Amino acid sequence: ARIAGTETEIIRGLNLSVLDGWWAEAYDGLNGFAIGVGHTHRTTDLHDRRDAEALLGAAPRLRPLMHKPRPDDLVVIGTPIWVWNMASPVRSFLQSHHATLGRVAFFCTFSGSGQDKVFHDMQVLCGHAPVASLGLSEARCAPSAHRAELAAFVGTLKAGRAAAQMHAPVQ
Repeated sequence: ARIAGTETEIIRGLNLSVLDGWWAEAYDGLNGFAIGVGHTHRTTDLHDRRDAEALLGAAPRLRPLMHKPRPDDLVVIGTPIWVWNMASPVRSFLQSHHATLGRVAFFCTFSGSGQDKVFHDMQVLCGHAPVASLGLSEARCAPSAHRAELAAFVGTLKAGRAAAQMHAPVQ
């Protein structure tokens, strides 16, 4: 059951709710916990399913890949952060394909926090460190606000690609 913010303060409770209504305005990342990132979905069922999957660390089944990654491919994997977790389809992908992922890079978007945990979880599922990672907060996703960070991320990817091509066996 949801408890209104003023009632929570009176009974010294813990604020935990989806980011809608008063909690979307009051939540600052330090005064409690948020479920989801405040995005709305086409239906409440979809919204509830995504929040539950994030909370439970669920891994839904995915359609088969059209192109399976090769060990020498650089696979860039991105996810929004939902409830301090990667999106459940990303978790499924990493669980299903970790053995074929040679080189990876990670990026994530988030409104509050959680990028360090998510990058760690992604690395654990892959079994090795990424060649680069980039976390963009909601504020940094504003037009042009992320330009320097994105350029550095792409530069690292290009440098990693060039290094891999130098070490690739001649066919």
